[in-house]
Amino acid sequence: MKTSFVITLFVLLSHILFGQYPNLDKLPPKERDSILIKVANEAIEKFSVGYLRPGNQPYIEDIGFKLSETYKARGLKQYADRYLYAVYYLPTEKEKAVYKEDYLVKALVLADIGKVTEIMYIDDAGWRELALEKIDSNEKIFRRRCKTVEERLEEIERCKPKTIKLDPTPDMIERKRAFLEMKKRKRDSAIILRQQYLQRRDSIRREDSIREVRKEFHP
Repeated sequence: MKTSFVITLFVLLSHILFGQYPNLDKLPPKERDSILIKVANEAIEKFSVGYLRPGNQPYIEDIGFKLSETYKARGLKQYADRYLYAVYYLPTEKEKAVYKEDYLVKALVLADIGKVTEIMYIDDAGWRELALEKIDSNEKIFRRRCKTVEERLEEIERCKPKTIKLDPTPDMIERKRAFLEMKKRKRDSAIILRQQYLQRRDSIRREDSIREVRKEFHP
């Protein structure tokens, strides 16, 4: 009994020391979920700031092999056919309204090695950097900072096209007046030409009618 306890303790300590866990699918649900939350929080804290908030409850999603075809389509066969779990946290109502996402941060965990491979953030759906589990521990990490709703709204405002309203100069006013006058002259000229055409047409029709009547009296 004592020997068995020592072996179990050694195995658990080795996982902690080397930062790797056995296949999570082979663990009891309670132990598995505890490890999932632990490794997810460690990765989120390592690569970002401000996404782990006191009192924010973690949620676990059993993804399974659902992303295998997506990885294959992206040419990432090394991630296809590998079981995945996700640990995610919910945003505030204000964040959800601005970003239109259902999660604040989501960490994808490879079940076979118990490590986070990908993190998705509410304020940048395009980040999605893969292979986080392969990053060297000595590599310098630039941690991503969580943007507040106010900062995001300011970004949206800055990206809007700016309409600059200029007061017209005297030269601009004169050019506009000349342009309108030219359009009026063309319009008046077209009306006159139309009237002349109609008058000529009516005159020709009257002359034709007179000639027809004369023919009747002078066969």
